Amino acid sequence: MGFFDQLKDKTSQLTDKVGATFNDAKNQLGDYRAQAAEAKLPVEGSLARYQVIYLGGFPKKPIKKSNPTSFGLNIMPDSFIFKPELETRTSW
Repeated sequence: MGFFDQLKDKTSQLTDKVGATFNDAKNQLGDYRAQAAEAKLPVEGSLARYQVIYLGGFPKKPIKKSNPTSFGLNIMPDSFIFKPELETRTSW
């Protein structure tokens, strides 16, 4: 086996690994987008849903410009429900 044959084999193996890594990242991104879309859905039985963005006020929480924190405000017939969006679940 010559040098160029070895180089061709190594290149082929590397291309396969990069392709597999890219497909894994693409699948993870798809899963994340599905979870984010699900987190933005209104609570069952709500009359309306609004997105509320935290602008500041708590000393240990970031301000909007550095890390937007958003919640879903669901208006129910007899109450309000705050449902955190996907990004907010990890920071709050």
